[in-house]
Amino acid sequence: MIRHTLLFACIAALTISISSLAVAGSTSQTATIEVKLLGVATRRQLAVIKTDGGTIVRSVPALRLYTIQVPESQLFREMTVYQADELVIYVHMEHHLQRAPGGWQQRF
Repeated sequence: MIRHTLLFACIAALTISISSLAVAGSTSQTATIEVKLLGVATRRQLAVIKTDGGTIVRSVPALRLYTIQVPESQLFREMTVYQADELVIYVHMEHHLQRAPGGWQQRF
């Protein structure tokens, strides 16, 4: 009887662990890009971002500078779309410094 209870507890714990791993693995990764636009009205700037894709994370509308979040799997496609837009001055990946065991590491 004790063996069956112990076996059931182990199976339940293993099932919960596998379920949480599956959920953690299903979350989509995102990347951010910096986009600088030409001097057009703010409404037009927002229309460009809505058309070209992504979600605004940060912005400085007076400088026409936007940080856009895109799915990591679509990063290069989104960058190409922005680069092809006639109202975009430049687009590049946002870089982050990340603390690593041996020191600082640049993460793209």
